[in-house]
Amino acid sequence: MKEERPQRMNEKKEYYTIKEVSQMVGLTPQSIRRRLTTITTTKDLLFMVDGQYYIHHLLLWRFNPKRISNEFAYSLDFPKTYTDKDIDTIITYLVNDFGSDSITIDYVIESKKKDQTPHIHAVVNTSNKRLFEKKVKILLGGNSYHIQAIYNKNKWLDYITKEVATITRKTNEKL
Repeated sequence: MKEERPQRMNEKKEYYTIKEVSQMVGLTPQSIRRRLTTITTTKDLLFMVDGQYYIHHLLLWRFNPKRISNEFAYSLDFPKTYTDKDIDTIITYLVNDFGSDSITIDYVIESKKKDQTPHIHAVVNTSNKRLFEKKVKILLGGNSYHIQAIYNKNKWLDYITKEVATITRKTNEKL
């Protein structure tokens, strides 16, 4: 009789439950179940025993969070001398100068707590991210900025409105 050794934490399991997959990828079990309904595969990679799904490790890539297309989060710092009106004018110019591509920017203007430097948090919706980045670099030169993919737009909007309750929307009417 062959004795099985206990599995170590860093070893890859062959099959995972819905709860284990949700903890690994950061999605709710409900989201995992919803994605399971769209997967067509063989019975040896995905099967159910006593009401519990077992998911083969080769299927784990299908549960990675998906980015919302054409939308991204954007944070930008401005020089201390810029007022809210100056920042609003820059955003308006950026939106109006975007050419034939459509763009919508939902943003909040805040002041940093440590040095009162004005900055914005924004959700940008455009099909041409490169053009947006290029125009921001031309307009604002060496200012600090950060761009990241959005996986949950509502959580990002909750984050940017934690101190300021109103979101300003600028669009170039091509949507």
